[in-house]
Amino acid sequence: MASETWQCRACDSGEVFQFLDLKEMPVTNRYPTKEDVEAFHRGEKKEHKYPLRVGMCGNCSMVQLSDFVPYAEYIVPDETGRTNYAFFSSQSTTMQAHFAQFAETIKRRFLNKGEGVAEIGGNDGIMLRAFDRSKYRVLNIEPSSNVAEISRSKGIETIESLFTPKLAMELLHSHGEFKVVSCANVLLNIHDINGVFEGARIMLSNNGVFITQDPYWPSVLKDTGFDQFYEEHPWCFSLKPLEHLAESHGMELFDAQLFPAIHGGSMRAYFSKKGAYEKTKRCSDYQRREQWANTPEACNNFASRVEKSKKNLLSILNNIKSQGKRIIGYAAASKGTVILNYCGIGAETLDYVVDSTPTKQGRYIPGVRIPIVSPEEFYREIERGNAPHYALLGARNYAKEIQEKEKEFVRGGGRFIVALPKPRIL
Repeated sequence: MASETWQCRACDSGEVFQFLDLKEMPVTNRYPTKEDVEAFHRGEKKEHKYPLRVGMCGNCSMVQLSDFVPYAEYIVPDETGRTNYAFFSSQSTTMQAHFAQFAETIKRRFLNKGEGVAEIGGNDGIMLRAFDRSKYRVLNIEPSSNVAEISRSKGIETIESLFTPKLAMELLHSHGEFKVVSCANVLLNIHDINGVFEGARIMLSNNGVFITQDPYWPSVLKDTGFDQFYEEHPWCFSLKPLEHLAESHGMELFDAQLFPAIHGGSMRAYFSKKGAYEKTKRCSDYQRREQWANTPEACNNFASRVEKSKKNLLSILNNIKSQGKRIIGYAAASKGTVILNYCGIGAETLDYVVDSTPTKQGRYIPGVRIPIVSPEEFYREIERGNAPHYALLGARNYAKEIQEKEKEFVRGGGRFIVALPKPRIL
């Protein structure tokens, strides 16, 4: 185990021990332009990098990064002052179906007519659009201008702001109490998670429910999922530290549900003010079964497997290249950027990375500087009979969806490669 320790940003103890060092990492969603890359080479500009070290708190078991990158480094306003988020949740059919189910669960278990549901970081309204606005009060609290605009276009009231206790108090006065406050794949992005729990407590009615859903630390462990860690994901949660956090804000954990297929394994956790709900048996069962994951031994074993996965992935790629075959990357996702940078995979190995997001096209993967192209360019190569032989998935959590989408590539003999949990050719 590494000897370095630091202060826990969740419980303030000085007992966080480092167990993984992924070295220096660029900001994964700041895609440099051609001009930027040329300036980097000339030494006129420097790409911002930060130490990517992961630790666990010996007091509350919260898994966290040692260095929290300032929001200003990756939430950057454009020339008009608008902030733009690179991922639109509704682009994924998998997530559309998942959030439709999430909304139905909320309506069935907790909401009565006239009651309110607020979502923190609701993106383009993928979940909230499932609520009939004539029956329920619906509010999206979304800090990124571009996705907030789409949310509004769907008729969803959207406040363009980061969520804080101050904002929660303002919303309580302007909108009244809410029966449900939720955030899905968002809590792990927020530096001040104490502020989120305090803000949720302020907004909730006495029998209200705060629901979080994020990648689950035991699932990340089993998956060797080191790609889960980057500047936008400074936390990784098991139920133990979440319960500790909730109790420090006068709330309690009463239910939980695991979704193995979402982001490699996501845990939905339900919190309320104390005494509002009885803890479910399944929640207690999850807590009992996760105990192994909240130990130094599990952390150190994880670090060993991360190093092994790097060596095995590089072996597969080098073997393919030695045969004179072409490899590309598929999806310019943050997780893929972490893998490429940690493993040192650059343009000498991948010809390009294909991505459907227009704002990424014509730019480069941070750090390793592989060009990003549109799907149309990829398809033109297939049509010309010059398709790459392999594609390394940068968004492995959507592997099945991508394989279904790219049937022509597969029919022509193309193969996908996944880096984790064990590097392999599909």
